[in-house]
Amino acid sequence: MVLRYCLLILIAASGLVGSPGWAAECTDVSRGGPIALSGKLAHREFPSSADEEFAGQRSTAESAYILQLASPKCFFGDEYLGGEVNVTEVQLIVSPEDNPELYGRLRDRIGGPVSVTGHQPFGAHTSHHHAPLVLIVDRISDDLDVPAESARRAVEGFYLALAAGDGAAAAQYIIPAKRRAGPLSAAALSSFYGDLRRPLQLLEVAELGADRYRASYRFETRSGARCEGTSVVTTADVGGASLISRIRAENGC
Repeated sequence: MVLRYCLLILIAASGLVGSPGWAAECTDVSRGGPIALSGKLAHREFPSSADEEFAGQRSTAESAYILQLASPKCFFGDEYLGGEVNVTEVQLIVSPEDNPELYGRLRDRIGGPVSVTGHQPFGAHTSHHHAPLVLIVDRISDDLDVPAESARRAVEGFYLALAAGDGAAAAQYIIPAKRRAGPLSAAALSSFYGDLRRPLQLLEVAELGADRYRASYRFETRSGARCEGTSVVTTADVGGASLISRIRAENGC
């Protein structure tokens, strides 16, 4: 069946099941949180599927955007993935009719580095799926290391990445001096937020002034402890980009 309303978009390349060492962390797609990925964007076309030709339908090539991931990522939690899969290509979907601005931004960035945030990931299971994982795109930014377009978006992006349990994506929003080691490093963030019983849910980001924001959120730990928390997040300009320089929890979580 010819796709008329959605443009199939691919981010990065193939996956292998059970290949330890490719990806240190494995994301559970059944948790329903946002997924943040980065890489270099390219454009490809795919011929019509054999199913279309068998059904006598008109042969039509499918356009696709491919983002080559900066490093492989592990995913599991969907019946079509068949277990833990290390992925270097993910297929993303954007509708040019429903979201023409997002579609146009993606088209204009072919050949360059981009960071993408999406939702509803699932394993490929039809002839129109050209990568092991499929993801619906919500947001695109231009820089792999600095995906935030403003101080507020840096704070939002940080907590949305935590909601997905992706410490590597969250650490991209932290100033370099604090992202390499310690509690704001990718490993530390993934270890805690990737092992929650109920993933973090970002409730609100409120501007306080003087490059400060208050983030409100909730989550539940593996032991059953529940957090209804707020933190004051301070941002700083680093080379023209807004990054997080400090996070102060106001109620212990």
